[in-house]
Amino acid sequence: MIWIVIILLVLCGGGGIAAVIRRKISQDERKRYYQAAARMIKESCLDAVIASRGSRRAAGKKLMLYLTTSGRPGGRFVFDPEKGVRIGRNREGNDICIQDAEVSAVHCCVYLYQDRPVVQDFNSSNGTWIKRGMKKYAVKGAEYIFSGDSLLVGHAKLKIHFFELDMMQL
Repeated sequence: MIWIVIILLVLCGGGGIAAVIRRKISQDERKRYYQAAARMIKESCLDAVIASRGSRRAAGKKLMLYLTTSGRPGGRFVFDPEKGVRIGRNREGNDICIQDAEVSAVHCCVYLYQDRPVVQDFNSSNGTWIKRGMKKYAVKGAEYIFSGDSLLVGHAKLKIHFFELDMMQL
């Protein structure tokens, strides 16, 4: 009987340790993508200041896109959706290259339309799909997307996370 209690205590303690480790990994990942977005914004702001010869832009919050790909090492990307993110099979002209026979050369794009994120399929042969919760939708033309959605492009699954970067904290 005492052994059962000891085993249960060890298992519960191990579960708690695993939860702490998962939380720490999640916090570290969030910190990394915020840092990547900050670097991108700093470069973009510097380019804008140089182009405008020193006039200042209003500071505020900026919507950023964080994409993760399943089953692909190093498959984490941070993008500015104002500039658009092109996804396809060819390395040239695409921001994310997916080597899959079911992915078209230039498959789809994620960008902002009227300050809202959308995905547009470029008449790809196998289509682009949005998975939202348990439902799956084919992208016809351009469709609004939300944080937590997944894009299904060929066999690849791209998890979408939008976050606001406070430019005052840069």
